[in-house]
Amino acid sequence: MERNGAVFLWHDEDGGGPEWEVPVIDQLDNDEWTPWFPNSITVKTHPREIVENVADKAHFPTVHRTNVSRFENIYDGHKATQHTVGVATPPMGGEDHFDITATYHGPGFQISDMKGVLHSTLLLAHVPVKKDLLELRFAVSLKRCGPRTDEFANMYVENLRRGFHEDISIWEHKAWRERPQLSDADGPIGQLRRWYRKFYLPRA
Repeated sequence: MERNGAVFLWHDEDGGGPEWEVPVIDQLDNDEWTPWFPNSITVKTHPREIVENVADKAHFPTVHRTNVSRFENIYDGHKATQHTVGVATPPMGGEDHFDITATYHGPGFQISDMKGVLHSTLLLAHVPVKKDLLELRFAVSLKRCGPRTDEFANMYVENLRRGFHEDISIWEHKAWRERPQLSDADGPIGQLRRWYRKFYLPRA
């Protein structure tokens, strides 16, 4: 199906049809928002490593130079949501007070509402290519704040690429542990993994 300016394919080894709908992002038809600015990165990892960022509270300050004041996970059927509030310190300086609600709709597609210095919507999809190799596809739309918004959007995408590469340096080198040793600073990894397992066949 085509929705939100992107094409989605449903894959089920048993031949079943879609079990949930891709939500409509209303502001895409609003002139107050830019069109999508897309990009992609090839990552040598399993898709579950990407999804575990939903619960990984501990990596924000050390990996992304971000101080988090509020962090919560909400699991509801096929959806997994991370709500994060805090302050980021971009590499070029300054501070960005942000409020982000990021929701996975199933195990491979996420929509994020990101409010900060700029207000943006982020689409994120990771498409398996073969064992331990995927394409991380993402696109951003910015709420217009002046004639230079499209220029800001290109810079924004580049900042996102840098942020993903900070994660990739970990994703491509970490070892998977079914029962990891967690610290008090880690988020609800076990709860996230129970949610993720429901998408495997046979059904958990």
